[in-house]
Amino acid sequence: MRLAKLLVCMAILSAVVAGSASAAVPDPERNSNALTGWEWYHGVSESFITNKINANGERIVSLHVESTSPYRFTVALVHNSGPYARGWYWFYNLSAKKLKSKIGSLNARIIHLERYTAGGKGRFAAVLVRNTGAAAKSWWWYYGLTAKQVNARLKLRVAKGKPPQYARIISLDSYGKGSSRRFAVAMIKNAGVDTTKWWWYYHATPSFIASKLSQHNARLIVLDTDTPGRFNVVLVRNTGSAGRFWVYGFGSETQITDLVTENVARIVDVQSYTAGGKKRFAAVAIDDADPDAARLRGVLRSGWNGGLFGAYLKKVGGAVFTGINQDRIFEPASALKALPHLYAIHEAEVDPSNTNLDSTNVTYNSCPGSPAPFDSGQCAGQTNAKDICPTNSNATATYQSTLRVALQRMMQNSDNRETGAVVDHFGRTTINTYADQHGIGAHTQIRQVFGCGFKNNLRNDWTLTDAGKLYEGVLNGSLIQQSANRDTFFNLMITGGTNAAVNSVVQQEANAQSKGGDASDFESRVVISVKGGSYDVACPAGAPASCVFGYYRSAAGRITLPYKQKMFGRTAIVLRSFVFGYFVNALPIPCSDTKPQCSTLAAADNAFGTMY
Repeated sequence: MRLAKLLVCMAILSAVVAGSASAAVPDPERNSNALTGWEWYHGVSESFITNKINANGERIVSLHVESTSPYRFTVALVHNSGPYARGWYWFYNLSAKKLKSKIGSLNARIIHLERYTAGGKGRFAAVLVRNTGAAAKSWWWYYGLTAKQVNARLKLRVAKGKPPQYARIISLDSYGKGSSRRFAVAMIKNAGVDTTKWWWYYHATPSFIASKLSQHNARLIVLDTDTPGRFNVVLVRNTGSAGRFWVYGFGSETQITDLVTENVARIVDVQSYTAGGKKRFAAVAIDDADPDAARLRGVLRSGWNGGLFGAYLKKVGGAVFTGINQDRIFEPASALKALPHLYAIHEAEVDPSNTNLDSTNVTYNSCPGSPAPFDSGQCAGQTNAKDICPTNSNATATYQSTLRVALQRMMQNSDNRETGAVVDHFGRTTINTYADQHGIGAHTQIRQVFGCGFKNNLRNDWTLTDAGKLYEGVLNGSLIQQSANRDTFFNLMITGGTNAAVNSVVQQEANAQSKGGDASDFESRVVISVKGGSYDVACPAGAPASCVFGYYRSAAGRITLPYKQKMFGRTAIVLRSFVFGYFVNALPIPCSDTKPQCSTLAAADNAFGTMY
């Protein structure tokens, strides 16, 4: 289990990371990889943006005016803390004179500039930062320039006999058409900490931009739409981490957000434009992954690139250790069976007179003569009876089991028939309402019968964050209060110790610390509980013609690890628990699930196997 391996290293090793501050630093908005929170929105009002800024402690890094009556914006924000902290301001509907006045009175400089027309007059929208301290720079801004005039402004005036000095563009916006095309720019002095090789191009095609990015080993910091299919861009030498990219032509907010978040990046410049009569988006992103997230991203992309994927790891009662797309709603398949399982244990705890695991019976339908999970259930064309869709019209035989047996089969064998019986016994709406009322259902919803794929175009919803809340709520006693019932919750699902892959990491880390003899004791104390899910269903929308089926996999659970801790002057072993989850949805597979596997399917299965 990849997440388990990360935790094992945490348990065995401890590290202290020291940082230092410098008097001047490059602008972090488009250059920093420091991990931070961020958001982006389109079609939003000033009040919406202001509320987000105030509620989340954010500031704007990219601002584009979509319309002026009423005013609507496309905007990217970053948490205004740590290395991103700046005194800052934003304005719109300003004349050049008023913008100049704001800059002077606030002792500020422009980091993002847009010129547009409102009511027949030229107006500006701008994002400014205080030009003091570490953010202080020599800088300039211009508007109404041709490309030739922009280039002329890049060479700075110096005293006779002094070496030449140059500026570089950090914000670029075009307006007007044809020979009347003009540019508004903000520049900083290309010196000191801001020294870098850089390039700018206008009216460029995507293929031209891609060739220049490759030629210069560069990355985009500014992306401005010119005419349909053409862009104005600013590039700088890519000297840092990988994971910087740009996209254009996307038709929905979700498409961009999915791509950026699953690549653990953040948007630094984004705008909407119209192409073919439809709203489209273009965006620039920069890597936002810490080393652990970067390693995890590499594993997921090795087999799941082309699908929607995510992963999550959080300490119980503590911080998120790493996360990729953890708040994205996905189809969990059988992994969500943990929710009716939780509700059943909850009812047995709070209302034992009506719900008893050993005396309460539930009823399920199956193929005739196939009551047990691994009986032949050919009425559905499946290998095992447990795998049939419970609404199969040929599942005409009726059977009963105790609630305990049903839960065990549901969680250990992933029995769809018993799952249907449990959900029907308590009621789908009742279970969903319980999740909502107990803080684990913000994006959790049972809509579909488990095991029936996307029948009638229905899907179930979950997020890895909600999955983590479910398992953490069991572990910390907020959802299941009695320890015996918490034990029952985990004992009825797949619960065990380490596997060979985790043991290998434990041994390596123990040997590195000259504690190889402790490895087996460490391994014996590890506890892992997990519920997985899988669907092979119809190809997702937009899949290539080669697609044979859509690949959906997920898993979530808990892992408990031993830690050494000083207590009353003595060293004691304490157990610390973490919750985890991972998923891939809508991955197009160009072959059937038969041996030998095609490379795409083999890579997908290998990535899932690497995670667990």
